[in-house]
Amino acid sequence: MTKKKRKKKKIKKKIKKAKSLKVEKKRLEIKRNNLGDEKIIIKKIKKQPTEKKQYSINQYVVYPKHGVGKILSIEKVVISEIETNCYKVLILRDRLTLIVPINQQSNLRPTSSVNQINKCVSILKTKPKIKRTMWSRRAQEYEQKINSGKIYELAEVVKDLNKNSKQTQGKIGKMVKTTG
Repeated sequence: MTKKKRKKKKIKKKIKKAKSLKVEKKRLEIKRNNLGDEKIIIKKIKKQPTEKKQYSINQYVVYPKHGVGKILSIEKVVISEIETNCYKVLILRDRLTLIVPINQQSNLRPTSSVNQINKCVSILKTKPKIKRTMWSRRAQEYEQKINSGKIYELAEVVKDLNKNSKQTQGKIGKMVKTTG
């Protein structure tokens, strides 16, 4: 064989290797993409439904915007041809009767225990956080915390709003004990 033929064979072998490498790289990329797709599916963990608390008749519950109420009954209500179970809650302070669907009871919570009240009092005794944001933004944050129905967040709002008045510092403990 001549030198030219040998060079041509070497070049053909290199081309074949390069093509096979390209094909293998594509296969690997496809496999990597497939693995990547699987990872995305794994990362997409669907939010599991939270377990709703079951309240019984004559039990006291707290509804954030209205206060403490007593569950009068559990009824089936038909709304636009859809049958749902609802709690009928009587708010004595406002003389108001609420009907809260059981599947949307995230705002309802049981009345606070003594330990929760003590923790709220300790939150109220700490120094308030000084926020340098715009008043409108602070007002939105406070409103979200109040509407959340979480007693600790409510205590933080009361603490922050009463940071300038020294007279109310002593009255805060009494106020928390009465609100439940």
